[in-house]
Amino acid sequence: MENGYSADYAEYSEKSKFDVKVLWTIMQRYKYWFIASVLFCLLIAGVYLWYATPKYSVSTKVLIKDQEHNYYSNSMNKSLSEMGMTNSSNGFENELEIIATKTMNKKVVRDLKLYSQYYKKDKVKNREFYGKYSPYLVDFQEDRIDSLPCPIRMGFRQEGKGLSVTLEAEDFEDEKVVSSFPAHIPTPHGEVIITRNPQGVLDYLENDLKVVVYPLEAVALAYSAALTVEATSRTSTIAEITLTDNVPERCKDYLNKLVDAYNEDANIDNNIEATRTRDFIDERLAEISKDLNMTEDQLQQYKQQSRIVDYQSDASVDVSQNILYEQKLVEVGTQIDLISYLIEYCNDKHNEYQVVPSNIGVADANLNTVIAKYNETILERNRLLRSLSETTPSVVEKTHEAEGYFSTLRTSLQSAKQQAVMRRNDLQNQHSKYTSRIAMAPERERMLVDINRQQGVKSELYLMMLKKREENLIKLYSAAYKAKQIEEPTIYGPVSPKKKLVLLGAFVLGIILPYLYYYLRNIFRYRLEGEEELVSLTKAPLLGTIPFVKVLAKSNRTIVLKENRNSIMMEVYRALRSNLPFVLKPGQQVILFTSTQSGEGKTCIASNLATSMAFAGKKVLIMGLDIRKPRLAGVFNLSDTEKGISNFLSRQPDDYKYLESVIQKTDVSENLDIIPAGTIPPNPAELLERENLASAVEYLKQKYDYILIDTAPVGLVSDTMTIAKLADLVLYIVRANYTLKADIEFINTLYENNRIPNINLILNAVKQKDASRSYYSSYGRYGKGYRNYGYGYGYGYGYSYGYGDSAKLAEV
Repeated sequence: MENGYSADYAEYSEKSKFDVKVLWTIMQRYKYWFIASVLFCLLIAGVYLWYATPKYSVSTKVLIKDQEHNYYSNSMNKSLSEMGMTNSSNGFENELEIIATKTMNKKVVRDLKLYSQYYKKDKVKNREFYGKYSPYLVDFQEDRIDSLPCPIRMGFRQEGKGLSVTLEAEDFEDEKVVSSFPAHIPTPHGEVIITRNPQGVLDYLENDLKVVVYPLEAVALAYSAALTVEATSRTSTIAEITLTDNVPERCKDYLNKLVDAYNEDANIDNNIEATRTRDFIDERLAEISKDLNMTEDQLQQYKQQSRIVDYQSDASVDVSQNILYEQKLVEVGTQIDLISYLIEYCNDKHNEYQVVPSNIGVADANLNTVIAKYNETILERNRLLRSLSETTPSVVEKTHEAEGYFSTLRTSLQSAKQQAVMRRNDLQNQHSKYTSRIAMAPERERMLVDINRQQGVKSELYLMMLKKREENLIKLYSAAYKAKQIEEPTIYGPVSPKKKLVLLGAFVLGIILPYLYYYLRNIFRYRLEGEEELVSLTKAPLLGTIPFVKVLAKSNRTIVLKENRNSIMMEVYRALRSNLPFVLKPGQQVILFTSTQSGEGKTCIASNLATSMAFAGKKVLIMGLDIRKPRLAGVFNLSDTEKGISNFLSRQPDDYKYLESVIQKTDVSENLDIIPAGTIPPNPAELLERENLASAVEYLKQKYDYILIDTAPVGLVSDTMTIAKLADLVLYIVRANYTLKADIEFINTLYENNRIPNINLILNAVKQKDASRSYYSSYGRYGKGYRNYGYGYGYGYGYSYGYGDSAKLAEV
C-alpha cells in the first residue's frame, strides 16, 4: 500500500509542476480579475500615451574628408595598424568626436537661439513647439547668456494694446507691460529681448504662450547627450548623425546647422596657413616695390646725366654671359633670403607650434614637403586642442610628432642654405671671369648695365610675388568644405513612446499582476487554504474533503445527518464511506481519528462518519479516547458521562462485563453505540499504555463491524501515538483556513517515518470557492474505484457549502 502511495505522490508531483495548465486554471478561476486588470493597465497606458510627449528621431549622412580633401581610409588604417605601421589614432574617429562635443553643439545652440524654448498651454500641461512659429521671439543678452545661472520663465498675456510679460526665476519675479518692439527688459542676470516674429503663424497662442530661457551650457549638454554620431560602416568615411527630440522640424534645422558649424570650424583651421602666407607675401611685395622704385629712379638719373639713349651694338657675348650669371646670382640670393627668413621665423619663440609660411617661392622641393608635413601636423594638433586638453594622449602624441617634424625642418633649412651659398660662390666665380672681360668697356656702359640688371631682377621678383599672392588668395577663398552632406535630414518616428510596445507591455502587465497577487498571497498566507495547496505540500494521500455549509452551521448541530433524508452532507459522508474499502484490507475494522491541534473537526467528522455507516446497516462503535478533553458524550447528548473507557482502563484487562456496562446506545441509530471517555484520570498516558485497551479493542471487534476511535490531537500530546498501534486506518483531519502550513511538515514526518500506520488525510471546512476549483480528485489520485466527489450535486438546496464558525462546530 505504501509503495502505491509513493507512486501516486510522485505522479502528482510531476503533474503539479509549474506549467501552462496551472496558469490557465488560475486564469479561468479569476477571469474577471484578469479582465479588470488588463483593462485597467490598458487604460493607464492609454492615458500615458495621450499625455506623453512624443519624441522623434531625425538623422542625416555626411561624407568627411581630410585636409587635402581626400577621403579617410578606415580600411587602410586598420590594415596598417594590424601590421604595426601606424598608431592607434584614427583621424575619422577624431572627426566624429569633434562633431559630438559640447563646444560644437554650443555654437549651434547659440546660432539658432535654442536656449529659448517655447510652450503652448494645453489642458493638462504645456506642450513645446518650434520657436520660429511663435508670434514673439525671445532672446537674451548675447554677452551674458553664457553666465546665466538659472532658467527664466516667462508668460505672455494680451493686455489692451500692450503685452503683459511675467518673468520668474529662482532669485527674482517681475512683470512688465510691453507696447513697442523690440522690447528690452532688464533682469538681474541680463537683458531679455522680445521682438515680433513676422513669420509667426500661431497668433492664437498669444494668451497661452510660455517661454523659458535656459542656460546655454545646460542646453548644449542636453543636445550633445541626445546626439549620436556613428560611422555607417567600418570601411567608409560616411557618418550618420542622429538627433532625438520632441520637435522634429527643429531637429532638421539643428542637424543642418551642425554640419555648417563643423565646416566653418574646419575651414578656420585650414586657412591659418594660407593667411600667414598672405601676410608674408604682402610684406615682401612692399619691400621689393620700394627697391624697384629706387632702381628705376637711379636708371632715370643715370641716363639723364650720361645722355644715354641706347646700348651699343657691339655688346659682346661676354656681356650676355655676364648678365646670365648675374641673374642666376640674383635667383640664388633670393633663395638665400627666403631661407634665412624661414630660419629666423623658426627661431622666434613666439612662432612655436605655429604653421610656417609655405608656397613663398622656395625652390627646394624637399624643404617644401617638410614644411607641408609640419603644417599639417600643427593644424591637426590645434583642432584637437579645441575639445581636448594638452595632456590628452592624442594631443601629446601630435605634439611629439610636430616636434619631430620641426627638428627635421630646421635641419633642412640649414642644409638648403648651405647648398645655396655654395652655388652662389660658384656663380660668383663665373661672374668674376666675365666681369674682368668687360672691365675694358666704358664705365658709363657698365654702370648702365648694372642698373638695368638690378631693375630686371627686381621686376621679375615683384611679378613672381604678385603671382604667388593670387595663387594664395585662390586657395584661401576656394577651400572646399570638409564635410559634405550627402543626405538631407530625414524624420523617423515617433520613436518614443512606442505605442505598440507600451500597449503590449500594459497587456502583459495586466495579465501578470493577478498572477503576482495570487502567488504573493499564497506566500504570505500561513494557514492552509484548500485541497490544491494541501496536495502540493504533503506526501500523505488525501481520502476526501468535507464542505463548509453555512445553514448547517447556523443550526448549531454537530450531527448533521438524518436517516432517510438526502442532503449535501449525506452525499459527502456517503462518498467518504464508500472510499473506505479502498484503504482498508479485508478484516480491518479499527479507524482512528486525530489531528495536529484542537479545533480541526476530528470529533465531528468521526461522529458523522459513524452515523453514516450506521445508516448503511453496519454495526458501528465510536470510542472516545480523548480522555484529557472529552467531547463525544456531549455530541450525542449522553446522560451518563461519568462512566466510560477510562474507568475500564483502570480495571482488569478481562473485565468484559464492566466493558459492556459502559457501552451506551444513541438516539441517532440503533446500529450506533458509544463508549464515552468517562472520568478524566490524573494519569491518562499511563492508562492508555496498559494492556486493557488492546484487550477491549479485540473484544469489541467481535461484536461490531467498525470501531471508530476519537483521540487527542497528535501535535499536542503523545496519547495518539500509543493508541495508533491498535488502528488499521488513521484518518488525519486537516481544516482549511485553520491548519497552519507548518503543521503539514509534521504530518509529512509522521508519514515518512511511519510513526502512525496507514495515514489518510481528510480536508475539512472547504468553502465553496475552494471546492469549485479544479482539484486533483481522489479518483485521479488513486485510480479506478475511487469516487470523484466534487460538489456539483443538485438537491434543491440554495445554500453555500461548509461548516460555520459557531462554538458548537469549532471542531468541524
